[in-house]
Amino acid sequence: MNFLETTKGNIIIALATAIITFIIMLSANLLKNTGMAALVLMWFPFVFALGSIILYFIINQFIKKGAWIAVIIGVILNITFLLNLYFNNGNT
Repeated sequence: MNFLETTKGNIIIALATAIITFIIMLSANLLKNTGMAALVLMWFPFVFALGSIILYFIINQFIKKGAWIAVIIGVILNITFLLNLYFNNGNT
């Protein structure tokens, strides 16, 4: 857990998860199934990652321990969003 206690580690984990989910979403052929709405859906992993990083910094200002939980919540949101789109073929 030492890697998650550093700010650099949390940013790396959030961005890496966003990039990985973005790449998997590209391979899911969402553009064929949902049309132009897929362009908006493609940016959601980065929005979740940015939101979790901002939430991490806010929590880190007030509570020093346990701020990494915000990044873990962002990772879980990214994965559930990806699984929902991937297995439902973009029909959310």
